[in-house]
Amino acid sequence: SSADSVAVRAPRDEEEGNRMFVEGLYTGHFRKTEKNDCDKNPTTCTGHIADFPCKWASFVKPLTHHLNIALESDGSDPGSGGYTHSELIDIWSAANATKSHVITQWWHPEMLYQSYVGTDMEMQKVSLTPPTQDCIESRINVAQRCSVDPAEQVGDPAGACDETPHLLKKVMTSNFFLDSTDASKSEAQRSPAYEAVRAFQITDLQVGKIFDYWHARGN
Repeated sequence: SSADSVAVRAPRDEEEGNRMFVEGLYTGHFRKTEKNDCDKNPTTCTGHIADFPCKWASFVKPLTHHLNIALESDGSDPGSGGYTHSELIDIWSAANATKSHVITQWWHPEMLYQSYVGTDMEMQKVSLTPPTQDCIESRINVAQRCSVDPAEQVGDPAGACDETPHLLKKVMTSNFFLDSTDASKSEAQRSPAYEAVRAFQITDLQVGKIFDYWHARGN
């Protein structure tokens, strides 16, 4: 095979053949399927959204169903029709390389999100129905997300709303606390590590800046 604007060469093995983007070798390409053909299927056609695997926290199916959003994920995950983490990164990279529009879901602060901030492929948030406590409590669980029953997958319409803000959390070993409160040691011998870590604070924006530094180093 000869090189073209999409691929430099044919895949060398099955692993390469399954990739949706390979830096310097394959830009990826996007095409519409029968499901996306609104001329042929004007009342049932859907656009494409790249969903998460069903065991991840995703509410794409309830949201698209109950909010009447004509989008559907078409990946290999048997529950959600979602894609693996590496496939989702490939999809976004291919969209950047081909300047194609993509709808997916992501989170931040996170390295992929941060690497496109300030570029023409920066991720843009889509706002949905504002979240409420009742909505959060009515959302589907992982068993429903991975169910083969469509009614289970879409769940209660009361659970169709946008995400709530998530606070960053600190995780530390219990030894920090034990060393700082060990009554058998004098105050001078007790480790200050627990109090230091407990007092440490960082914002989402600061984490994003750390990812900027990391990305600039080529990691």
